[in-house]
Amino acid sequence: MRKSTVILIILTVLALIGGIVFSILQSRDRAANFIRSSDAPRIKGTITVAGDNYLGYWFITSPEFLRNLRQKGYALNWVNDGGDYAARHKQFNDSKYDLMVLPVNSYLYHGKDYNYPGVIVSVISDSKGADSILAYSQKVGGTKVNDLDNPNLKIGFTADSPSSFLLNTAIVHFDLKNLKTQKVWRQETKSSKEAYELLRAQKIDAAVLWEPDVSLALALPGIVPIFGSDQVAGMIVDVFVAQRELVLKEPEKVSAFFQAYFETLTYYDKNRDEMFREMGKIKDAENKIIFKSRDESEKAVNRIAWFDYEDNYRWFGLTPSGIVATTKREKLIDTISQVSQVMLEIGDFKTDPLRNNPYTIVNSTIIASLYGKVQNSSAIGAVMPISIAFAPLTISEWQQLKAMGTMRILPILFQSGTTTLTIDGRKVVDEAAIALSQNYPQYRILIKGHTAPSGDEQANITLSQERADSVKRYLEAVHGFDASRIMTIGLGSREPLSRLSGEGELSYRTRLARVEFVLLEDKR
Repeated sequence: MRKSTVILIILTVLALIGGIVFSILQSRDRAANFIRSSDAPRIKGTITVAGDNYLGYWFITSPEFLRNLRQKGYALNWVNDGGDYAARHKQFNDSKYDLMVLPVNSYLYHGKDYNYPGVIVSVISDSKGADSILAYSQKVGGTKVNDLDNPNLKIGFTADSPSSFLLNTAIVHFDLKNLKTQKVWRQETKSSKEAYELLRAQKIDAAVLWEPDVSLALALPGIVPIFGSDQVAGMIVDVFVAQRELVLKEPEKVSAFFQAYFETLTYYDKNRDEMFREMGKIKDAENKIIFKSRDESEKAVNRIAWFDYEDNYRWFGLTPSGIVATTKREKLIDTISQVSQVMLEIGDFKTDPLRNNPYTIVNSTIIASLYGKVQNSSAIGAVMPISIAFAPLTISEWQQLKAMGTMRILPILFQSGTTTLTIDGRKVVDEAAIALSQNYPQYRILIKGHTAPSGDEQANITLSQERADSVKRYLEAVHGFDASRIMTIGLGSREPLSRLSGEGELSYRTRLARVEFVLLEDKR
């Protein structure tokens, strides 16, 4: 090839390359001008959040929140994974999401596989009836939680869901031994809707559902509520989990997100008509409108207690200076500990994955940083009273109260032949006090004392009454329980327990001497 031809080819290639480079630079310049000539620079970045279509998360995708967040310089990328918690955690661990929303129990369960890559930075809501166990009354034979303890029942539930955790809570708190030790009752479903359809077709006797299926099931003939998230507090709690690195390196970004979120709650609290109009547009997975009327949406909203900024401040146990207080209850820490205990007892964990240190998955700095920036509070959904006053009742009025259930029988020990609690006995009452005050604060308590049979039944009755009274005094003096909330009765040996298979006489008699806590609903 002649030298002139080679030079021509080289010049041609260089010209082509130059043209491409010029085109790229020109394109970039046009793009830059496109941005500079508009208000686009106001958006500093995108915040990616993963969740599902649970109504408790609606405010995150609401029109007002999107507007407010944009005004603070950020766009939202909402990822709805349909409730696939395992996949959500995998993606979160791979840093595909900045935040994710989910129940505490789900993060404890799935997060352990990735050494908990995020921290809980805010509390969203507490389910107050949005999750419920419902059954055909004739099949169950009653409406107490303990009536579920029948392995012959067929109970439908969705594994790895807040509703299944509600069932586990009932099993542990009310000592449903048959459900805990046997599997024949289990009818696993892929969704609440599938469990509802099985219940409606009477192919199962009971189902664990969430909204809107709870409302649909309650309209079926013969269906009664047995145990719902409105009856237990601080267990089915949804939270925001943020990437640890995001909290450390971009706290202002996270703060902007939550300032917009809490301001959105306040906005809709003041503009209820607008809120319900927007909620009326919510569609299910089949693109069908969920709420047919405002009445339906209001009922669903009232089954969830949303937490505003002031609520979060209390949940994290913060003082005005932003320092964790030692004299205040840290409700979030209590919830993590109690949820962990249920999961340990039900068999989800062999050992505590947090090594008895729930603070490792909590970060209060974001909430603390917003002090003074979020001025207003809100009250959307179910009301969560800070304290409950119990008026004194007559004996006749006590007898009219309906029993919700008998809590797990605890080995409360007394010094032999006396009404004095042992050290171990006091520890057990301390544990019961936490559950009674934190998880079941709205219920009155009947303390029933029992003894093993002996020759003098009247002496048995007297001793059992004195021991029940001793536990009552301890709850009042040490834990500050309202005396009007508690009633005691001594039954001696008149209500013996069933003997367990293969149980020896000594072991059986030890179990007969016991104290029971019965939760009573006061709906007079």
